[in-house]
Amino acid sequence: MSSLEDIGQLFARRHPHEAARLLETLEPASAARWLTDAPSAVAARVARRLAPVPGRECLKSLSPKARAEILAEFPAHLGAVVLRRLPEADRLASLQQMPNDKRRGLELVLHYPEGTVGALMDPSYLALPDDLNIGEATKRIQRDSDDFSYYVYVINRNQILAGVISIRDLLGQPMDKPVTSVMRDLSFRLSALTDYRSVLGNPDLRRYNVLPVTSEEGHYLGAVTEETLTDLADEEAEAGRETGGSAGAALGELYRVGLFGLLHSIESPAGKKTGLSDKGGDPL
Repeated sequence: MSSLEDIGQLFARRHPHEAARLLETLEPASAARWLTDAPSAVAARVARRLAPVPGRECLKSLSPKARAEILAEFPAHLGAVVLRRLPEADRLASLQQMPNDKRRGLELVLHYPEGTVGALMDPSYLALPDDLNIGEATKRIQRDSDDFSYYVYVINRNQILAGVISIRDLLGQPMDKPVTSVMRDLSFRLSALTDYRSVLGNPDLRRYNVLPVTSEEGHYLGAVTEETLTDLADEEAEAGRETGGSAGAALGELYRVGLFGLLHSIESPAGKKTGLSDKGGDPL
């Protein structure tokens, strides 16, 4: 890699918004080549900030492998939005190019209709088996939790959500003590098929910033953050203002505005966007 390319990628890593504006001045094929040549993490940071029309054409110009590498760096619910708007053959080809864990997470999110909690959840949000001791749980949290959180969920070996653990409660405990000894019962959980709008006023969401998501049978699927839900609600409200307040039109126009504008605007030839909130919130 030349020094000029190094400088360009450093600029894009530190200033993804400005890099996106520069890419928008290029032909889609040229912008796609830049994304392909850049490290996937850098390419994803920039791709999420492209404007709708150039972004749509740029992502269409990517090969399934390049698109898969970039979407694997997206939060699952945003990657799923992109994939929903690709032709089925392209969607399947991109999924097949992904690492197994990323592909399974995206396939799980894609299983649920848009507008539901399941379509907006983070399927990688950490849950611990209930037969671990505190020492094992602490190591698992350090290894597998990408984002800071105040607590993690606990599941049994049948994947049934059993409770929640405050990270604070693990501190100073004997390492051989069962993790269930500090587990608390859950008073809150969401069905994956719940309409996300009905959750916005949930006091538990406002208190903890994240809620667990389960199947109808109670199997743990992931978690949804307040940040994700309120961002989407804000976009819908903005779309409503731009279209004169019509609720139906707002939903139709949602996909061309805001941070997710690019992701929601990808269309097929027929005409047709686990992470935790960084707001903190109150620990348990």
